[in-house]
Amino acid sequence: MTISARQTDPAAVEAVDALISQLGSITASRRHDAARALKHFGATAIGPIVHRLTRESQARQNNALKSFALFAGGAVFYLWLAPRLVNPANWPLLIAFLPITLIIMRLNAWSRLHIEAVRLLSQIDDVRAVGPLADALESRDLWVVSSTRTLAAEALVRLLPRVTVDDEALLNSSQRECLYRALDHAGLFDADLSSAVIRVMGRIGDGHAEKPLRKLIQNRYFIGRHSELHIEAETALEAIRQRVAQAQAPEMLLRAAALSYMDDPDSMLRAVHEGSDAHPELLLRSDGDATPSQISVQQSLEEADAAGAGGQTERLPYGTGNIGVCAANPEIDAAIEARTVSQ
Repeated sequence: MTISARQTDPAAVEAVDALISQLGSITASRRHDAARALKHFGATAIGPIVHRLTRESQARQNNALKSFALFAGGAVFYLWLAPRLVNPANWPLLIAFLPITLIIMRLNAWSRLHIEAVRLLSQIDDVRAVGPLADALESRDLWVVSSTRTLAAEALVRLLPRVTVDDEALLNSSQRECLYRALDHAGLFDADLSSAVIRVMGRIGDGHAEKPLRKLIQNRYFIGRHSELHIEAETALEAIRQRVAQAQAPEMLLRAAALSYMDDPDSMLRAVHEGSDAHPELLLRSDGDATPSQISVQQSLEEADAAGAGGQTERLPYGTGNIGVCAANPEIDAAIEARTVSQ
């Protein structure tokens, strides 16, 4: 699990934070020195780096909303400008789209600190790095090509097989979505990454992982080139379905029992309590039902008389509709036996 900064030496934590900030330096030598020093700290630096990258990811999500607002504003400006472009004097207004485009690109591009930190995590063999590395599969460079996606994919192939059920918290919902989209674009990555993602889904995947797995199974071109992934995907999909079914089964049973009681409370059978106004010969009755559901002693005697008049020598059952209930009543048994002897 992630090491909390409070569990380490405060001086070391402060030094690590300073080095992480130095990764965003515009000077290449300073970035190189910071990366080398962080490697020296080893596992102690993983927690702070992951924490900083999580903050960077959240800030990037906020920037995505800002870029969308800018794009909407640019679209409105274009709708206003388009009818006026018939006049060449208005053509210079098109230059306004250049700064809007650059701002949108800058808001969506990864910072130098984020790129350097991910490159560092890809070189450290620690399973806690899988979350930021999953984010890095969708990294966007602005000025240079950093190969961050390739480095992240190679590191995930090495680290994802080590993720267990106890490590579920290492991947949040957005990072899992990055892995799902990697399967959607499986042809853009090495088959080893697809295999690693499929297997980790089989271990910790939830219901949201079913759709990307089904899409991969239906990708005949990719599966045809890597037929072994078809079996892995089907196995992972079956494991996810079983896990989801097991998680939902207790909830479904409890809900069904609650609904049955709430919808039809009169269907519950309750024992007759002492002192109630019900007939004493009734063992059970349906709560709320005014009609007795058992056979009284008098009714049983009348049935015995009718049987004797018809010439039957065997003792009749104690009731045609509730034999199981009345057979346990000794009062009825004794009364019918006495009537039979007297006759």
